[in-house]
Amino acid sequence: MNKKNPELQELVTVLTANPNAAHEADDSGRTLLSHAAYRRDLYFCKHVLSANPDAVHRADSKGFFPFNWSCRGRNFAVAGMLIDLNPTATNIQDPILRQTPIHHVLFSSGIDIYDIINLLLKFDQGAIFKPDVCGWHPLHYVARFHDDPRLAKLVFDAHPEAMYRRCQRLKTPSDWANESHHNRVANFLRSQDTLRLQALTHYQDGHATTPVHYVFQHEDVSVGAIKLLLKDNPDYLEAPDSNGNYIVHLALALQGEGFHYDRTKLSVDIVALLIRDHPNSLANPDSDGNYAIHLACQKGNFDLINMLLDKSECNLSTRNSDGKLPIQLLVDCGKARLMDYQYASAFYRLFHKHPAVHDIFANEC
Repeated sequence: MNKKNPELQELVTVLTANPNAAHEADDSGRTLLSHAAYRRDLYFCKHVLSANPDAVHRADSKGFFPFNWSCRGRNFAVAGMLIDLNPTATNIQDPILRQTPIHHVLFSSGIDIYDIINLLLKFDQGAIFKPDVCGWHPLHYVARFHDDPRLAKLVFDAHPEAMYRRCQRLKTPSDWANESHHNRVANFLRSQDTLRLQALTHYQDGHATTPVHYVFQHEDVSVGAIKLLLKDNPDYLEAPDSNGNYIVHLALALQGEGFHYDRTKLSVDIVALLIRDHPNSLANPDSDGNYAIHLACQKGNFDLINMLLDKSECNLSTRNSDGKLPIQLLVDCGKARLMDYQYASAFYRLFHKHPAVHDIFANEC
C-alpha cells in the first residue's frame, strides 16, 4: 500500500470498518469500483477490485461496466487493467449518445492515446464499426480532435470504409481534418484515397496485374487500402503479378521503415488479415516455389513464423525450387543464434510440428 496516498488510506479504513462497501451499489447501480475507475488512480482501483473481484462484471442502470467508466474518465491506466478482465465491455454503447469506449477515448484531445486505442482494437468486438447518435464513426473523432497520422492509420486500418462515411452534418473525416487544420491527418486520408483511385485506374502499370498488386508498389500501402480493394473484388487474391508473386508474397517482402509506420510490422498485419479473412490466399507458391512459411523463415521473421504455425496450414515438408525446406531456410537466414530464445523457439516448433520435417531434416544433417 502507498502510505503517502491519503485516499488509499481512507479506503482501507472504510473497507476495514465495512467489508460489504465494495459490494454495495448506489441508486444508479454503480459500485465502488465503477466510481473508482472513473476518477481514482490504479493503486486505488486495484485495492477495490481485490475486495470485490466480481464487480468488474457488474453493470449499472445504463449498462456501463467499470471499464466503460474508466474510458469516460480518461483513466487509461485503469482501463488497461480492466479490459483484460471484461473484454465484452468494449462493445457497450451509451444509451443516449450511442458512443462506445473507443469514441470516449478518442474524444480526449491534447494527449497521446495511441497505445490505449491500439489495446481497445485488439479486444474490439465490433465497436469500431458503430457510429454515435450523430453518425460519427471513430475515424471522424480522430480527424476532428487529433492531428496524429499514426492514430489515423490505426483507426483507418480497422475500418477503412469510414473514410467515405458522412455524419449528420454531411461531413467525412477528411472534411473534419481540413476544417480543424489537422493537416497531417488530412494528408494521410488524402493519400489513401488517392492510392485507391490510382490503383483502380492505373494498376496495369509495371508488374501489377490487379489494383491490390499496385498498392504494394507505393510507400502509402496500408492494411486499410488493401481491405477496401479486396472488399470490391476478393478475386484479386487469386491472380499473380507478372513476376509470379501473389498478394501474400508481396506482403511478406515488406520490410524497413515507412513514413508513419514500421513496414515489417505492416507485413505481419497484412498476413494476419489474409489468414483471418482469406485463408486460401496462402495456398500458392511464388515463382521460386516458396510458400508463405518459406519466405517467413527466409527472412527470420519470428512473429510471422509463429503466426503462420498457429493459424494456418503450412507447407513444412515442401521444398522450394532450390530444394530447401522452411526449417533449412531459417538456419540459413543468418539469424541462427543458439542462445536466442526467439530463434530456438521457432526452430523447435518447425522441427516438431510435422513428422516428415523431423525425418527429412534429421537424415540430411
